[in-house]
Amino acid sequence: MKQKLVIKVSMNGHTSRFYCFGPQNPHSKALKVAGGFPGVQSVALAGDRDRIEVTGDVDAVNLTTLLRKKVGFAEIVSVSEVKKEGDGRDTPGITMDPQPMMWPSYPRREIVYLEDPYPQPRSWPL
Repeated sequence: MKQKLVIKVSMNGHTSRFYCFGPQNPHSKALKVAGGFPGVQSVALAGDRDRIEVTGDVDAVNLTTLLRKKVGFAEIVSVSEVKKEGDGRDTPGITMDPQPMMWPSYPRREIVYLEDPYPQPRSWPL
């Protein structure tokens, strides 16, 4: 079931203390953590840049717990089901049958020597 989550994450504007990997903004860190979670299809900042909007087949509690561990305080604001909108692309009665992938068969290349790789010993003139 595809759902839309809105999670409020405290992003105080401090950067990461691990400078060997480069300072990391809490916004980008929260988006990376949420984007790497299994089942996530899209991630975006929403509201006053303190909320993350996640769409996909995701466990909301596990994602919020992971954000608390990695970024800071996080709470679930809303969970709603995403309704599929009819965009008019699907026309009834027309089905697309996938064609099998056909790789071209190339003829085997023959090795052609310009010179004989194993020359016969020459006889010396006597």
